[in-house]
Amino acid sequence: MEMHLASCKASSLTVREYCSQHEVKVHQYYYWQKKLQPQTQDSNFVKMSPTQTSSPVSVVFANGHQVDFTTLPPVDYLKQLMQ
Repeated sequence: MEMHLASCKASSLTVREYCSQHEVKVHQYYYWQKKLQPQTQDSNFVKMSPTQTSSPVSVVFANGHQVDFTTLPPVDYLKQLMQ
């Protein structure tokens, strides 16, 4: 499948056209594209450098839910919370 991904990218065809010509199902193409791409940190988050603070801290999720802390929790705890 890696060969198909590279060939499609190098061609002037759309993914749908390429898949049709090479008898590859479009959903399989996108599945393998996602599976084979390098694992990177989720780009929806901004890297932060936490500092010690005694001020309240709030974490607001994309769905609108909010978690409030009286002090900054350990970074590892925040990572687990966001997974």
